[in-house]
Amino acid sequence: PAAADAARTNMAAGRSQQLDAIHADDFDVVRFSNALAAFCQPLKLQCTAPFLVGWYNKLRASTADGTQTIDAPDEAVAFAIYNVPGYLDIIVDHFSRAQPQHNFVDACTNEILDMLQSQLDPSLEPLIVNTDCGPPYYHVQSIGAVAGA
Repeated sequence: PAAADAARTNMAAGRSQQLDAIHADDFDVVRFSNALAAFCQPLKLQCTAPFLVGWYNKLRASTADGTQTIDAPDEAVAFAIYNVPGYLDIIVDHFSRAQPQHNFVDACTNEILDMLQSQLDPSLEPLIVNTDCGPPYYHVQSIGAVAGA
């Protein structure tokens, strides 16, 4: 809970500006990956190595008749974010603070994804999806395969 509080405090104070400073016209995938990892760490999340949307869509074309593809250019850079040990504490903190009536795990995840969305420059045209809630629905095992996870 203390880590989640610190992350929210840092974001509210504008200390997560590593993500804010990245724009489409000077996009550096290594810099973005590092900033995304820094955003995720106190929330007990991690992100995969970057991958191209085209890699995922090509795999889906060859294994699933092109279903559940990502509607983005093949050269678009993608990441998957996943939870790690300690995320349950983040969920409990969210539950005690927000007291959602149902779907409290998804409510917590969606709050974090909303925080991430608010940190990203619109020029990046980010597509942020909770794969548990959809639509759209993506095949997480295929994402893991192309991301090397």
